Amino acid sequence: MKNLITVILLFSGCRVFAQGLNGVSELKRSYLLQDSITDFQTDVSFNSVSDGQPAPPRMPFYSLSGSAQSGNQYHYQFNLGYTPYERGFMRNSLFSLIVPALDAGEGITDVERSMGLSWLQRWTWEHDGFPTISSMVSLLVPFIVRGLKTNVVVTFIVAKDLPRGVLYFNAYGESKKGLTTDSLDYGLLGGCRMNLHGSKSLTLDVLYQRSSVITFETSFEFDLNKGWTIGPGVNVSYDNNTKGTAYGVGIIFFRQTSKKLFHTHR
Repeated sequence: MKNLITVILLFSGCRVFAQGLNGVSELKRSYLLQDSITDFQTDVSFNSVSDGQPAPPRMPFYSLSGSAQSGNQYHYQFNLGYTPYERGFMRNSLFSLIVPALDAGEGITDVERSMGLSWLQRWTWEHDGFPTISSMVSLLVPFIVRGLKTNVVVTFIVAKDLPRGVLYFNAYGESKKGLTTDSLDYGLLGGCRMNLHGSKSLTLDVLYQRSSVITFETSFEFDLNKGWTIGPGVNVSYDNNTKGTAYGVGIIFFRQTSKKLFHTHR
């Protein structure tokens, strides 16, 4: 009888241990899927697309972009992003600092004298036919010019895999007079990223803004060595109110680091 009880206890213990290993294995498979989706759906080129993807956990990235528009307008932008945890909810979060902040709500692309602080959250990632769904909340905090108010931008993001690319949909709303709903702006974007031969891709998108401005964008992505990516792009904006057309060109230099920072236990 004692031998039978011992066998039953050993069998039960082995079953619990196997279930634990299976749970760990399932978690690892989920993380591998998340990482593969991030790698496939991330778009690094000069355009208005929000791809809804976090960064590799604990590996910060930075980028510098420059652009020129008709009318002798020249802009630059620095972006620093970081995903702080390798596990749990915040494994799918991205926190970014952008200086200065681009404002797409003024019709033709404008650069505000403000810095952007943003939190992106990927709520679901592509699996079983369901798309990636993300959101991003950004605060545009003014600097240099006094009297300006802090505005907020909320963006809804959907990304869906294609056999050789990704479809993107963005919808955003932006406050224009501080943290109130007195004056709101909004826009819609639809785009498609197509993977080309080698480490290259082409992205086409259309952005419609409440100010009756439609922008057509074409951009390329070239993945280089040691985490570097170059993404040139061109755009054409048509203002239905003024019947004016503006042309722009830009390029982004992106670096994804490979060294993990700030060890965490989460």
